[in-house]
Amino acid sequence: MDCNPVCFSKEDLDQRVGELTRRFPGQEILVEHFLPGRECNVSLLASPHGLEVLPVAEIAFFNFPPDRPPPVSYEAKWEIGSFADTHTVRVFPSAEDPLLAAVAEMAYRACLACGVSGYVRVDVRCDEEGTPCVLEVNANPCLARGAGFLAAARQAGLEPSQVVFRILAAAGVVCA
Repeated sequence: MDCNPVCFSKEDLDQRVGELTRRFPGQEILVEHFLPGRECNVSLLASPHGLEVLPVAEIAFFNFPPDRPPPVSYEAKWEIGSFADTHTVRVFPSAEDPLLAAVAEMAYRACLACGVSGYVRVDVRCDEEGTPCVLEVNANPCLARGAGFLAAARQAGLEPSQVVFRILAAAGVVCA
């Protein structure tokens, strides 16, 4: 997604679809309802007892102007130093936050439904009423040091080597 993919009117939507159709000829254009609520990432890691839910991260969007809804955009992920990069921050809310338990349970069930194992990250965003909705079940999330999966593992007290060991063990690889 580019820096401002949300349309506020039918005219804006028609113009945006036209731009994308010209930019990507012959490809389908996906239009979705924008979920304006809180966004969470739930990382799950293999354990001897199945998938373990790691601490839930929330994506906090600081000081975004009203005309710029805050999805995690290309700019936020890849343009270091940009507005979206510096104003889109991963935080770990208090475990007492009632949304976290609901989001963790939803993510766990989504993983079971998709049949994933080893490691996975589930992205969840809330709708206008605060109801969480699964955006994506990512069966191959990034394991770079600064990425969300290892940030959640660090919150759980795990080192990267422990994470990799668990992933390999879940795949049946014996590590000495």
